Amino acid sequence: MDGFCVSISEGAVTSILQKGYESGKIRDVLHGKVPIQLAGVEVNVTWKVIAAPSVNFADIDEKTEVIGKDGNPVPIKNSMFTIFAQMNLTVDDNPGSDLPLAIVADTYISGIDKASFEAVGLTVLSEYQSADVQIIKLLAGKILEAINTAFGFEPGKTPAALNLAYLREFGICSSKLGVLKQDNVMGVWGSAGDTPPVKPRRIPNGRGIALEVTNDMFARTVTALFVRYKDSCTYDEKDSVDLGITTGKYHLHAGAKGVHCTGISGDTFNLSVDPYASLEVACTTIVGDVGIDYDVVFVPKSVDAKAKIKIDGNTISGGVDTYGTFIVDIKPTGNVAEIVLSSILKAIAGALPMIIGTAVCHNITIPFEQKIKDGELDAGTFCSLKLKLADMLLTNDSDSQIIAANIVVDLEG
Repeated sequence: MDGFCVSISEGAVTSILQKGYESGKIRDVLHGKVPIQLAGVEVNVTWKVIAAPSVNFADIDEKTEVIGKDGNPVPIKNSMFTIFAQMNLTVDDNPGSDLPLAIVADTYISGIDKASFEAVGLTVLSEYQSADVQIIKLLAGKILEAINTAFGFEPGKTPAALNLAYLREFGICSSKLGVLKQDNVMGVWGSAGDTPPVKPRRIPNGRGIALEVTNDMFARTVTALFVRYKDSCTYDEKDSVDLGITTGKYHLHAGAKGVHCTGISGDTFNLSVDPYASLEVACTTIVGDVGIDYDVVFVPKSVDAKAKIKIDGNTISGGVDTYGTFIVDIKPTGNVAEIVLSSILKAIAGALPMIIGTAVCHNITIPFEQKIKDGELDAGTFCSLKLKLADMLLTNDSDSQIIAANIVVDLEG
């Protein structure tokens, strides 16, 4: 299995909808006055949503009567959920009455990286009187149109309730996206190839959203992060070393040509690092001052290492924690008078490989810090909802890594 799933709780979606409801501009959209034929008589019905909505991800019984935009029944699907609110209905100049409102919304994929939800029907509740049912059926199209306008639907525009495009920056992407609801959790999953979807899971206590990524895919995330930061981690040192028969002044430069996460086990991230180093040595001999350049070879070429990854605030960070064993082999290049310098070459070969190996292990740790971006929802032209992730944590399961967080919603406009 190779993929991911973004799981979101009822509470997280409720907080987003309720924050949007705080906007006076959105509340102004959620009402209307419609002339309808009721018992052969034309009357004017005024409707208005009067309470902030809440979300319920429980499965909808297939026998539930749901009225669509055209007044016809809506077939129930697993991807649907219910938004509950309160509505006031007034017929002509008669006193109005408050009714519960159960909006059925469907979740679907829009584009290659986005998931959206749209109001598709109104539930005929047992609390309704027969006249209420008639009115609801006649008003369904107008009410659903207004709700979707509040969601941000406009001609030629589909709002994204969940935009996963930024995950591609971390190597988390898929050839196929889908929606699956399970145990009152809504999940948007992505899989590579024909592997089965990663199912939504119960979100860790105290959190509202969770991104679960299989270890194989998260290894690509770790690789992408290390590759992004490897060029900024180099070591450059000029010093001298006592060779016994003389002193060698050396210039050492080291870094990593490549980094690859080879696998994950629990919270251990296994790496393959390709270190490089250049070495220049100057020393005094009986024939004068001599400069010697060296080819530095690491055996094996790709060195095993282990990394530590953590989340602090809204930043994911990490670095090489330990290196496995390796050998440093240095060979002089150019025209070196080996007969004259053989003893010095031997002394350098004995002293500097350890210095190079220690420099790599202690300094080529490729530390990185990558901020996880906040999100944004546009409710059409009415307002903008800024989504911030808070209380983030990184945990793991037997075959996956899980980043969980809370969603904090700020209203603008």
